[in-house]
Amino acid sequence: AIEVCDKNFQFTQAAMLEESIYGGGYSVAEEDQIITERTSFDISTWGKFTGKGIKSASNEDRSDVRGAQNTPPGRPFAYFGVYDGHGGASTSQWLKENLAGIIDSKWDVDAPEDSVKSAYLEADIQILEPKGGILGTQLGAARGVGGPMNGATAATAILYRSREEGELTLLAANIGNCAILLKSDQGLRVISALHTPDNQTEYQRIMNLENPNPNLPLIREKGGRLRVGGTLGLTRAFGNAFLKPNFDDDDFETEEKQISKNDAIGGSFNSSLPLESGDRIRDFGLTPEPDVSTLTVSSSDEWVMVASNGLVRHREGEPGLDLEEIERIVDKLAEQEPNEICSALATAARKEGSESDLTIIFVPIIAREDADE
Repeated sequence: AIEVCDKNFQFTQAAMLEESIYGGGYSVAEEDQIITERTSFDISTWGKFTGKGIKSASNEDRSDVRGAQNTPPGRPFAYFGVYDGHGGASTSQWLKENLAGIIDSKWDVDAPEDSVKSAYLEADIQILEPKGGILGTQLGAARGVGGPMNGATAATAILYRSREEGELTLLAANIGNCAILLKSDQGLRVISALHTPDNQTEYQRIMNLENPNPNLPLIREKGGRLRVGGTLGLTRAFGNAFLKPNFDDDDFETEEKQISKNDAIGGSFNSSLPLESGDRIRDFGLTPEPDVSTLTVSSSDEWVMVASNGLVRHREGEPGLDLEEIERIVDKLAEQEPNEICSALATAARKEGSESDLTIIFVPIIAREDADE
């Protein structure tokens, strides 16, 4: 199992290992391919910065680094997670404590991407479970860790060796506006998705949903931004129970339970959400399903970065840094420790108007041409 690790944990792993190490339990390439293509990667260092936003009462970001030594092909050996909380830190803290373990328990070596999607969905089910009911019942219970308005976005980068050929593989998964970046000799690119109402694909996905109250579009502008339900500038997130489908009506048989139900979907928190039974919007399209991608790490890849919202400038006029600025800062500080690089990026983002809580994890990928074969 992957376990929480401190800064000294060493993630040294090889992209291709001798078949004899695992008793021939997986197939390898032909001998000539092994000689020409095998490269080992040293993933032994990583750095992190986290800091409170300029206008924040407290830092609602959380992060998680976990690892395991001597893992067999197909199983994760390194996990880097960033969780960007909103409406409080309860959901992001829950993710820090639980998401990696859920992913680990659901991991299927034959279907890693499906495993992570399933884990994200299961995590949200647990987050939304009503809590704090009277005498152990759901009466008066609030949905969501920290209450129905609490939520978080997330980005997770997972490293493992492919089961078939033992190649170093990066799995990137995210919901919301956290980012995962990969630098290679071809430049820096974002390998995560941006889940906001400004994303046309996300906008259409939600606007195509059934809406029993056409006078209140599922996405509408408020405060100069498009927002789901007129409140949330995200289309995918953990928590935020007030924007997600509630219990079936059959589960609420008494007037007291119906009142509790109204509270659970945010009736006492958001006057813009319709509460009458005839036109209540039950599904605003907010989902915890992540975008997931996998790629084989090659000797041309240099580093991976996982960051909360506020570091990357996704469009012109936004605060934060564009990709060229991030690349320039990292290149300039290439000889510095990863922690120093993260701190410098956060400082630069602040100078470019970023007021959000900021969390950055930086992971160098060092190709070792002289590694033992």
